[in-house]
Amino acid sequence: MCEYCERGANNKNMTSKKYSDVMVDTYKDDYVLSIDYHESYGFESLYYYDCFNINFCPMCGRKLGGE
Repeated sequence: MCEYCERGANNKNMTSKKYSDVMVDTYKDDYVLSIDYHESYGFESLYYYDCFNINFCPMCGRKLGGE
């Protein structure tokens, strides 16, 4: 178990970028990869969010869910 996929971890961001977050999160009893991107350009802004189920941690490869 790594710092990114540990249940109860504070949704540690996997990126070092200023305007984006990629995190392993939990929704109900499932693990999800949450992607949040936002950036502003003067009067315009760009926002993207998506979330999807995953079975393995993208950082350490550990199987998530039932042990």
